[in-house]
Amino acid sequence: MKAAKGILDKSGRKIWKRLFGTAIWVLGIVATFVLPPPFLERSWLYFTRFIVAIIVGLFVILSAKWDGKAHTFHWVISVIVMLLGTVAGYFAYDAVLHQWTIPYASTRVVIGKTYTDSAKRFREQFRNNNGYYPDDENLVWKNAGPNGLWSKTEVESRRLGATALYISTVVLAVCSIFSVLQAIACSRASTSSRSP
Repeated sequence: MKAAKGILDKSGRKIWKRLFGTAIWVLGIVATFVLPPPFLERSWLYFTRFIVAIIVGLFVILSAKWDGKAHTFHWVISVIVMLLGTVAGYFAYDAVLHQWTIPYASTRVVIGKTYTDSAKRFREQFRNNNGYYPDDENLVWKNAGPNGLWSKTEVESRRLGATALYISTVVLAVCSIFSVLQAIACSRASTSSRSP
C-alpha cells in the first residue's frame, strides 16, 4: 500500500506533470517534421501525448539503470535502430497520406480503393460524356465530398491505418531523441560509473 500511496500523493502528481511537460517538449521537436494527418481527431493527439509521456518515464528509468560509459555502445545501437524505424515510418506515413487522401475544400479527405455502385455509375456516365474517367479528386469535387463513393469500412480502415502510422512514427522519433541524448550522456560519463 505504501507504493500506491507514493503514486497517488502530491509527489506522484508532480512526477506526472514533469513527464507530461517533457512529452510536450519532445513532441514540439517531432512536430516540426511529422505533421498529424488533417483528419486526425483531437482525442488521437491526446492519446499520442499520453504514449509519449509514458515513454519519457520509461527512458528515465532506463537511463538511470544504464548510465555508464560502458553502456554508450548499447545506446548508440538503440539510436540507429530507432532512427531507421523513424525514417521508414516517416516515408511510409507520407506515402499513405498521398495515396489514401486527396485535397478537398482546403483539407485532405480519406478515399477508398473500391468504388461503390453509385460511384461506378457516375464514372461510366462521366466517361461517356467526356471520353475518359475522372480521377478521384474530380470525382470527390463532382460528388460534393467523398461520402458514398467508397465503402465506409474501407475509408475508416485507411483512416485508422494512417493514424497508426503517424503515432508509430512519432513514438520512434521520440525514442530516437531520447536514445541519442542518453548515448551522449553515457559517452561523457566517467569510467567509475556503475556497469551492468
